[in-house]
This record gives sequence, C-alpha cells and structure tokens, in this order.
Amino acid sequence: MGASTKESRVAGYSGSGAYVDVVAPGSSILSTYRATSYKIDDGTSMACAYASATAALVKAAAPRLGPAEVMNVLQRSARDLETAGRDNLAGYGLIQPVAA
Repeated sequence: MGASTKESRVAGYSGSGAYVDVVAPGSSILSTYRATSYKIDDGTSMACAYASATAALVKAAAPRLGPAEVMNVLQRSARDLETAGRDNLAGYGLIQPVAA
C-alpha cells in the first residue's frame, strides 16, 4: 500500500518496493484527530482507509470472493501511474473504486 498526491503521483513520503501493490489518495485527507476534532493530514495511513473502503465495496458486490481475489480486482482495476506496468513506486497503480 502506497499513497498518492492530489495530482495522482506517488507521494514523496510513500513507501516503495516489491510489497507495494497499489496506491490510494493519501495527501490532504480530512481525518479525526484526538478525541473531538479533525485535521487534514498526509500519509499512507490516510491511503489505507481509502483502500480498505474500496475492498469492502468489492466484497459487498461479490461476497464469494476471497481475500486474494479481492486484491486481484483492486490490482486489475487500478489506473497505471509512474512507469508503464507494475513498478515498485505505484505497484499496479491508483485504486479506482468505481472500476473495481
């Protein structure tokens, strides 16, 4: 899991390597903060919520899919970023909830 910017580029703070399968928006995300407030933040933690929600939508639409199959849907429907094809910065690309 990596993070992307508003411009659909891999964020500078995002991790990279063979373990990155996809990226999701992670810059300037409104999130809860402390007990009763909100703040705009950046990070792969922000991107993870977006990816988790997309995976939940895929699972709700196709309840019989297992975890590996859900991940495959996310990978196949991602919009390629950076270099063509899978790479260590963006993985398969930017998660696309509607396409998934």
